[in-house]
Amino acid sequence: MTSHRFLSIATMIVAAMTWALSATAQDDFDIDDFVETPAIKSDKVKKKVKAYQEEVSIKLARDKERYLVETTRDDEVIVVTVLAERLFDNNATTLTEQGKSHLKPLLPYLKNPNFYKVLMIMHTDNTGSKQYLLDFSFERIKSIDAWVQSNTGNNRIESIAVGDEEPMAPNNSMENRRNNRRLEVYLIPGNGMLEQAKNGKININHR
Repeated sequence: MTSHRFLSIATMIVAAMTWALSATAQDDFDIDDFVETPAIKSDKVKKKVKAYQEEVSIKLARDKERYLVETTRDDEVIVVTVLAERLFDNNATTLTEQGKSHLKPLLPYLKNPNFYKVLMIMHTDNTGSKQYLLDFSFERIKSIDAWVQSNTGNNRIESIAVGDEEPMAPNNSMENRRNNRRLEVYLIPGNGMLEQAKNGKININHR
């Protein structure tokens, strides 16, 4: 049901932006480090976390028309991908009502900042200048971030715009460019989940 995904070093600093920092590149944000921490050292905790994440992955992956669901970090981290065309009108940066509907099933996983560390990354294809694509993806992720915050109260989500720096496929066809225009949501086990795993049972609704 899930497949494995590995972050490249190119995502670490290149063109990274957060919507809280206007359109200024955030040179000190390391995406790989954010996804890799906190590390799980206990085999017992790791087993429980992986089992829980598998359950969540399977649940989210049931709607194949809505999401592409993958895992990384040895199945500890879930990556949910949503095509941009399902979130925005063509060349627009305002989240549509359809886009809100597509993101709504993710909200329960985004509410508790202690349970999941959340990273959202907005991507584009390569149609346009580097600066235009960076600014464009920034405006889109800003719109998503604002809506998610208003519906979850979670102001600790990291929202990043990377333009065309991390394509899923070469931008050499309409289909590939369509797939490259996307939102990625990383659900990373937080300290709250790890503490619950140590105690034997994981429950996202327990704070």
